[in-house]
Amino acid sequence: MQSYIIELSPPRINADNLGEQINTFTKRYSEIVDAGMIVSIPDNPMASSRMTALEMVFELGSSFNADKTIMHMTTYHYKQQIDSRLAVAYERGLRNLLVVTGDYNPYTHKLNPHEIESSSESVTSVDLIRYIRSLCSGIFNCGVAYNQYNDIQEEDEKLLRKFDAGASFVVTQPAVADDVESSAIQMINGDVFIGVWMSHDTNPLKKIIRQSILTKDEYDPDKNLRDLINRFPRSGFYLMFLDVNRPLPSLPTLA
Repeated sequence: MQSYIIELSPPRINADNLGEQINTFTKRYSEIVDAGMIVSIPDNPMASSRMTALEMVFELGSSFNADKTIMHMTTYHYKQQIDSRLAVAYERGLRNLLVVTGDYNPYTHKLNPHEIESSSESVTSVDLIRYIRSLCSGIFNCGVAYNQYNDIQEEDEKLLRKFDAGASFVVTQPAVADDVESSAIQMINGDVFIGVWMSHDTNPLKKIIRQSILTKDEYDPDKNLRDLINRFPRSGFYLMFLDVNRPLPSLPTLA
């Protein structure tokens, strides 16, 4: 699957200019879809309280394109909330999910294993995919995360469990083109979208990858994206932290 996905965060629930932010979101969403790319809507990213993907689908109205939208599903919800989101997604024709454990939030309920009849000590993305498949077999196309900066053997074993549970595509952590650790991505079997950090602010990025990778030169997100496309010509790309006020980057057509 060779295409571009752009992550687009919903507005914060308590934003003073909520109406303006909703308008910014809907405008940006249309720009991405009109450019032939896919929009990925995260679920309370960085443990911040934001409007949900389905609330944004309602705000989008006729501009909503189910085939060009990915909704994140995390373990930080009650079972009935997860069930409701899946039901509404099904009704609206939304079939693409990115299933992740989610960012820790002390103010949000963490799904208990007994709620979904899991034997795990703590619900993971694997458990959540299994639950989604048991509830909606064959309906949703589930993607999962891959962290190429963890121990590769352990991460590959986790990825196999995710595929066994029903995952069909993979999104990696943000990659740096000249980083040797990114070579692990080439070994993944399946549809892969390589994470690309599109902000000049690398402080959050340094929490994910080795800081020494970024101290060589000033980080240029556009150059890194071009270099990643050249290095991984058969992959798709997942662009994150792209400023909504910045024009969409000029992207080459993927083979």
